[in-house]
Amino acid sequence: MEINNQTRSNNLYSVLIMVFLATAAYGMILQSIPPLLTAIIGDLKLSHAQGGMLMSLFALPGIFLSLPGGLLADIYGPKKIGLFSLLLMAIGTLIVGTGSSFAVLALGRIIAGAGGTSIVIIAAQSIALAFKDDKRLGLAMGIFNFAVPTGTMFSHIVFSRLVLKWGWSNTTLASALGCLAILLFFWKFFHLETPASLPAKANPGQRTDYLESFKKGKGYRGVWILSASWMVFIGAKMSLFTFAPEYFSIVGYDYAIAGLLTGVFAMGSIVISPVTGILLGRTGNAEKYLIATGVFLSVLLMLLGTASGGHIPLVIVISIAVAVFPVTAFFIVPMLLPAEKLGQGYGIFRICENTGILLWPVLIGFSYDLSGAYFYGFTIMSASFLGAAIIAIVLIPLIKKPSVPGKPDL
Repeated sequence: MEINNQTRSNNLYSVLIMVFLATAAYGMILQSIPPLLTAIIGDLKLSHAQGGMLMSLFALPGIFLSLPGGLLADIYGPKKIGLFSLLLMAIGTLIVGTGSSFAVLALGRIIAGAGGTSIVIIAAQSIALAFKDDKRLGLAMGIFNFAVPTGTMFSHIVFSRLVLKWGWSNTTLASALGCLAILLFFWKFFHLETPASLPAKANPGQRTDYLESFKKGKGYRGVWILSASWMVFIGAKMSLFTFAPEYFSIVGYDYAIAGLLTGVFAMGSIVISPVTGILLGRTGNAEKYLIATGVFLSVLLMLLGTASGGHIPLVIVISIAVAVFPVTAFFIVPMLLPAEKLGQGYGIFRICENTGILLWPVLIGFSYDLSGAYFYGFTIMSASFLGAAIIAIVLIPLIKKPSVPGKPDL
């Protein structure tokens, strides 16, 4: 029994490591544009709205493909979908790296985004399945949730330096090769048996009832509300990450330091994400974490956008606060849905996420083009974080506290 438990633990951590790497690749490719944005805009003579669109177009396929991707993950399992997704991400990024016009770069970002659509779905699904009924679920979700910040930090800190030596094109090609390397690791070391309770290995006829229940919205109300809050949060967060390098350059920091400061936004997740996961597993009240974080970030963004100095302390505090919301949101999904519906649940989550990533950076970039300043952009981001908190209030009566992993039913 001890050997079997040890084997199971080793497999759990193997799954966690592989999905961490795949999700970090997603974060790296998603955030590969912001540290190169000034160079791309200058080289291709783009507007700031077009620059924001290059960031946003990565999310466009997810609006249409997240739900099918979630269903396919439930049916075929996360490994096959994960491998195909990583391959598409690499191909799209190669197209961006070899492009010389906005149209080609836009096409590459759309293809890369089509691949990225399912990465977070299969990653969250894999952890929820592997750690099902395990008291370490909160910690696992916490570790998984600093994978995207890890990829983000890598992009902003490394690419902001490489672009000065290699140019934006070669730097982008390097990120595509990194994605291919992670694909090989995922193919070799990721192993997760799809539970027999899922539609693919149960009675095939059950899948029709499953789809019908989704069409009728049965059991998905809480997920839609949670996803709406997540959409508003992630839209503001991605806008901050997209335009922060240029904002810091405008207020007096050199290009490399501006990229480093933006990378710091993601650094808090290294410590805060696992800690948040542990606290969620022990305390519950997850929706209250969302509310408090949204309100706090709303205040911090207004301070950052209007401060004439003292940006570094604000960046550090924001990096801590911004790490709490994602862990909590991903943690809540398994509390709202049974295991056989997690793929679709995270599919809904990703639809709203990609909608936020698609719309908010374009809106912020457009506000800059009209005004020539980032004040209005920071105001929009601040209002968005506050909106995320307000929407989360609706979740309070929908989450059953005894459903918190690691706690007995009362």
